[in-house]
Amino acid sequence: MSSVVIDVFSNFVPELLGAALGAYLGYRYGIRQERQMRDEEENELKTETINSLVEELERNATLLGEKMVIVLNRRPSLKNPCGIQPLTTSSYESAVTSGRFSLLSPINQLSLSEYYEECKRIMNKAAIVESTYRISNEEIESYIEQINEIGDPLCNYILNIIEYIKSEL
Repeated sequence: MSSVVIDVFSNFVPELLGAALGAYLGYRYGIRQERQMRDEEENELKTETINSLVEELERNATLLGEKMVIVLNRRPSLKNPCGIQPLTTSSYESAVTSGRFSLLSPINQLSLSEYYEECKRIMNKAAIVESTYRISNEEIESYIEQINEIGDPLCNYILNIIEYIKSEL
């Protein structure tokens, strides 16, 4: 009887240990694969977010650099005495809303937040011009001047932000 027990344990224990070791190693491999896939997905989301933000920043830099946010129409026959090309903030807002903004470094998050606050200031002034009925050309010129005063240093700031954000790729 004792030899039967010894035979059972000598066959059963190694098989049990082999199965347990196989299950453990499979579990560890699965966890590692899942982490790797999550990291790759996070890097892909970060790259997409950065590219979207850079495109938006470049577009806004062009508008600000060419002083094209508000353009005064010189033809008196037009109903609206000015044309407004708004600065876009949809990529920033989307990144913040979706949580992708947290993928960026804290200093870039701060820089982008400051930049978009300045964009809001500019667009608030543009909205006043757009919504005011019968605004005079002199008032429009005043708002254009105010926007350009904010936009000129902001244009240089954009170029710095783009450089910093691209360094995260």
